[in-house]
Amino acid sequence: MTVNIAGTFKKDQREDNGLEAIAGTLETRTHERHYVVGLVEPVRTTIDHADGGSHKTVVRFVAIEPMLDTDAVAAVERLLADARKARDVHPMQGSVFDGNPLVDAPQRDQAGDERTD
Repeated sequence: MTVNIAGTFKKDQREDNGLEAIAGTLETRTHERHYVVGLVEPVRTTIDHADGGSHKTVVRFVAIEPMLDTDAVAAVERLLADARKARDVHPMQGSVFDGNPLVDAPQRDQAGDERTD
């Protein structure tokens, strides 16, 4: 089965898109990870009979909120690690941007270099 994610909020659903609260950060700090909590729902499922009946499901985000404080990020990290362990998949790989990018990552200029001001 394949799952595709539809990620556009309609104009009347913009309050459900918490990513707008960090839009500036997403635009300027493009190489960083951002922890979020989201809710998805199925939109449609199609069955490809020519491919042995494989399923393709499309889901959409009903709501998504960025985690902005250190305690929330730590809680999401724990939940993510536990959920991945329960699915028997590898833990998330670390990166130079580990941690909450809004709290403890260095500020970067448009070239991606660390700012010192």
